[in-house]
Amino acid sequence: MKKKIIKDILLFTIIPIVMGIVGLLLMAIAFLIPAKYINKNIEKSVDILLKEGDYFSLIPGMPGDKCDNYTDAIYLNEALVSTDDVGLLECILGGYRFIEKEDLTNKSLQEVEILAKSITNKEELSLYPGCRRFFNGYQVILKIMLIVTSYTGIRIINILMVSILFAVLCILMHKKGLTRYILPVLISIIFINPIAISYCMTFVGFYYCMIIPCIIILLMDKEKLEKNGWIFFEIIGACAFYFNMNYFQLLTFGMPLLFYFLITGIPENIKELVKTIAKLFISWFFGYAGLMIFKWITYAILLNPEIFKEMIKTMIVRSSTNRGSRSEGLLINCQVALNNIWWNALELLFILYSFINHIRTSKNKQKLFTRQEIILLLIMIMLPICRYIIFSNHVIIHNWVTYRILMMPILTFNILITKKGETDGLRKI
Repeated sequence: MKKKIIKDILLFTIIPIVMGIVGLLLMAIAFLIPAKYINKNIEKSVDILLKEGDYFSLIPGMPGDKCDNYTDAIYLNEALVSTDDVGLLECILGGYRFIEKEDLTNKSLQEVEILAKSITNKEELSLYPGCRRFFNGYQVILKIMLIVTSYTGIRIINILMVSILFAVLCILMHKKGLTRYILPVLISIIFINPIAISYCMTFVGFYYCMIIPCIIILLMDKEKLEKNGWIFFEIIGACAFYFNMNYFQLLTFGMPLLFYFLITGIPENIKELVKTIAKLFISWFFGYAGLMIFKWITYAILLNPEIFKEMIKTMIVRSSTNRGSRSEGLLINCQVALNNIWWNALELLFILYSFINHIRTSKNKQKLFTRQEIILLLIMIMLPICRYIIFSNHVIIHNWVTYRILMMPILTFNILITKKGETDGLRKI
């Protein structure tokens, strides 16, 4: 027993370290790609970004459909920096990009305009390490894609991939006997606006880190999932940090957790339920935070030992209340979510249908939710609330993005209300 505990602790600790080392090697390979192979496609990408601007909406006035060309331009800017401009370590750990020589707070150009200038007149610009606090692991995929296509092609590829992944998810759910849960999952995913997510490089990584784990869970054996689920969730958390899932990263925990329970069933004992959720959340969080600490330690040793002071300052700024009270961050995000009248109507119709179906099929005035299901729902409500309250500044600034975290309680509710009168939790395979 003691040997197993020691083995698990060692494995728990070593996963972020191994993933960090592998991640660094992959990024080294990506940044060793000669700039000449990707410059032409980045140049082609500038035209469409300049036309659309830093931010644009696919459907004007529709909350949550705004595309973040501002950050996408930064991603392309980082890809443009090569080892000819800075050293390999600086590329990997610093995530350098071109900026105006003036102070960052007084810059006159937008990020898209800076990207355009960095192609034609980069000697007039300076270099700035913008990714010191997180891994820019998205460059591993982005730089490879830029060899063969421009930003327009990348958008098309992402839209196709998102569609394929969801189709695979639905097929596997059907094969696992979970067909009736496809509709609530679809409605919940519509809430986060998958079209806008697919259209934006900044956000599509969230979808991949959320959906791919669910697909893997459906492919896993139930016993192995129950035994080694914590390892898998730690890997998910590490991937979320590696690919810079900094806005609604909680979804990479919440949705896989619900699919975990779709396979294993919700524990009938409330203590066991809470214990399971806590174990998987701690694993996910340690994977995320573990890779974060690995990055900071590596940066401190190889480049700048002052990194920890800088990161603490950043966290203080993000969790401060100078832009509004902590409750305001929660209220603003809820308001953005409720402004989507089309999704609201779809959700209300689904709830109405589910209630009618429950009344029609249930026997002996059966309760809609069991106690353990209520506990699960409450936990999934509290996690986004904690995120909003702790990082109030961040979620106020990015409310048009961070509102998507509310999909966690929405998906939980939609799945639970679809169980058609079952009394033993979600369907057990």
